[in-house]
Formats: sequence, C-alpha cells, structure tokens
Amino acid sequence: MPKPGGSTAELSGVLGGLGRRVNATLGIDSLPEPPGVNLLFLYKESAPPGGGWGWAMRPELRLALEEMGLPWSAPE
Repeated sequence: MPKPGGSTAELSGVLGGLGRRVNATLGIDSLPEPPGVNLLFLYKESAPPGGGWGWAMRPELRLALEEMGLPWSAPE
C-alpha cells in the first residue's frame, strides 16, 4: 500500500488491483457494468487549498466500517 505522499503510479496500482477484486466479486456481474473502485470510492474535486481531484470514501462504506466497530474506524 502506498504511503501518504506516494507516487501516482503506486496509487494507480493499488486502485487497479482493488477494482479487479471488486469486479471479480460474486454477484457483481448482475450489474449493468462493473463498478470497480467506484463501488467504494468517489472521484471528486478536492477542497482548497490544494484543489485538484481526489478519491473520497463513499458514505455507505464509511458507515459500514464504523458499524463493524473496528478500532481504527471510530469517528474522531
């Protein structure tokens, strides 16, 4: 997993692998088109000061992780 500040190539590799795993999930083939990482993350414009575009966790994923009660998923 790329560390914060990792390269674009590292991030692309991780997201590509995740997208392939999502698309290989049982039942995904019943959707009109394979969602890849878009099932879990949104690609959206970032807020200033950096601007640009970035990935954000979908609210449904965040809620599911919080409901699992994992120690690293607790709201701050």
